[in-house]
Amino acid sequence: MAKQSLTADVKSLDEVESWYQDQTEASLLYRRQIISLIVNPAGTITNNLKFAGMSIDDVNIHFNNNEQELEHLTCLYLIASVEGFVMSDFKRRYKSREKTDVGSDFRNLVKAKRNLGDKKIRVSLEKEILQIWKDRTAYTSFSEFIALLKYRHWLAHGRNWVPKLGRTFTFANSYKIAEELIDNIDNY
Repeated sequence: MAKQSLTADVKSLDEVESWYQDQTEASLLYRRQIISLIVNPAGTITNNLKFAGMSIDDVNIHFNNNEQELEHLTCLYLIASVEGFVMSDFKRRYKSREKTDVGSDFRNLVKAKRNLGDKKIRVSLEKEILQIWKDRTAYTSFSEFIALLKYRHWLAHGRNWVPKLGRTFTFANSYKIAEELIDNIDNY
């Protein structure tokens, strides 16, 4: 594999969750502040004129839309963190010559790619690494995460099509999938 340094900037699930809670609380406080200024017009809306003339319903619609965007962005952030974790785990297992079925499959995957003569070896998270985990373990979290990656692709590529995800992904259920996947990898 091409030498690639691993970064310490891969965020933990706890860090992502903490950030999400902070942003949610900040948005809620801001919403309350704006609604308070509408209800009690003694103050003026000076910090953001876009709310001037809005009704409480208009403000709620605005913030509900923002909360949906925050949910999408945080899921993308969460999924990217898990991708970083899985890739780091792959490199660790491959380089340490781990004597497990998964470690052996990872080495065989890299060896096969080297035999193709590729100078820069590219390994697919979804089609190769997660597939090896899925094939070698009975854990459903790998299939769940592959489904979650379809949501990530939709988010990351501009949301310019109607996704066929089979369900709605929220931060809560995305976090649960991510947590189970990391626990399964850590406990293997």
